[in-house]
Parts: sequence; structure tokens; C-alpha cells
Amino acid sequence: MILALAVVWFRPFAEKEKQQESRLVHHISYTLAVTNKSPALIENVDFAVLGPNSHTRSQRCERIDADREFSTSTDDLNNQILHFSFADLHPFAVKMVNIRADVTMQASSSALLANRGNYLASQPQLHLDNARLRKQAGKLLGKDDLQTVTNSYSWITGTISKTGYSEKDRGALYALHKKSGDCTEFMHLFVALCRINGIPARGVSGYIVSRNKHLSPDEFHDWAEVYIGEKWYLVDPFNKVFMEKEEFYVVMRIHGDRPDGGFFHRWFTDDERLHIAMAN
Repeated sequence: MILALAVVWFRPFAEKEKQQESRLVHHISYTLAVTNKSPALIENVDFAVLGPNSHTRSQRCERIDADREFSTSTDDLNNQILHFSFADLHPFAVKMVNIRADVTMQASSSALLANRGNYLASQPQLHLDNARLRKQAGKLLGKDDLQTVTNSYSWITGTISKTGYSEKDRGALYALHKKSGDCTEFMHLFVALCRINGIPARGVSGYIVSRNKHLSPDEFHDWAEVYIGEKWYLVDPFNKVFMEKEEFYVVMRIHGDRPDGGFFHRWFTDDERLHIAMAN
């Protein structure tokens, strides 16, 4: 039955990808509240925040602007970091920063994975050396990568229960033991099972959107990508989405292949007097 499901799910996605000619453009916006928590003037305010990933297999960020000056840097995974700096944030004052972006969604061609081994390696939240996790992964091994991925997806969606958001990342082993978790635990467990069985996989963070969307803080979401046949495919076991609907998933961060993950979450400042939050 699982193999049959693999064929049914994968074929429509492949056919859709071949037929896709029109482009879908998402106009998104989001607002940050930057607060001085201290009773003293902050003369130089510096912080960084994620923008939409500039270039994935299905996504192109065409434009980013904001109502305050910023500079942009991009890492080796095309994650865009917006760097803001302004003067004089008074004691307990709040400044709002509004960011807008246009993101085009359209499938692109295959790409060889030069650093394949990095997406098979262990990371702190994956627990790839755990005997119980490895035993479970062994039960899901199929005759090829697609069947193994489908088995892993089907087992997670049929076994792990959804919980509300947890601020702390608890990892794949938590989801395995508790048989529950939020979208981050679903992502980590799926990535771990794939990697143990020799299939490159990675975490992704962003938003599920319609065409025009003002993003809300509680809509930030984690899902996974798995590499099969020279392409990365979207898998979101938390929402039971398998290799489809990628045109509605706006990528803000592809998780790094460094052992420590190598990246901040949504925004970053090294000034302890500042508090940054996303506003509705």
C-alpha cells in the first residue's frame, strides 16, 4: 500500500512540474517592533532579520524594500539577511520597521548536490547515533529512495500527534519518544529518518501564503526538503503535504549544513538592551 501511495503522490507532482508555465507572484509584508528595554538612550541600534531566500528551486525574490535604510548580505544557501542600523532609540521607546517583498514562484531545473555528505551528517537536534531512532529508520527502508521517503512520511503522519508551538527546539528524539511535537519536531524527525537511511534532507523555515499576505508571527513554520533525482522536494509532514504545493511555501531560511546549524532563527542582535518581535 505504501509503495502504491508513493506512485500516486509522486506522479502528479512530476506531471504538474512539467506543465507549469505560468508564474505565481506573492506580495508579502511583515513588521518588526524594535524596543529599547533599558532606561538609557541607545545611540546606535543594529540588528539583522531574515528576508525571503533569494533563489531556490521554486522561488525567486524579485524585490525587497523597507521604510528604513538597510543593507543585504546573502550566505551560500541564498538566505538573505537584512541589516538595519539607525540612531537614537530613547529609553523604553519602540520603533516599527515595515518590510515588503515580491516573491515569484516557479519550478526550475535540476541541480547536482555538490555537498551531499553534509546533508547526511548529524546535527544536535537530529540524534542520528541514537539506537532507537536508527532502529525505527531501518523499519522504513524501502527498495529505493522514493519509497523510503514515502514510508518515513507515512509513518510520521500516522504516528506523531501535533502539539502547539514550543519555543524550545526539542529535536527528533523527543518526537520519537513522546509521539508528539510541533512543526519543528516533525521536521527534525523526518530529516533524521531520511539521513539515517542515506537520503540527503534538510530543514526549511518560512511561511505558507496566499498571493498577497501580511505575515503574522504565529504563522512562521518549519518543514523539510529531501533530495531525490537531482532535485530538492518539499515535504511537510506536520500539514500532511508531500511533494506538492511548493508554490505556496515562501522560504525564509534554508537550514545550514554546519554541525551547529550555523544561523540565527528569524532576527538577531548582540545588544541585550534591545527586544525585537514581529508585530501583527
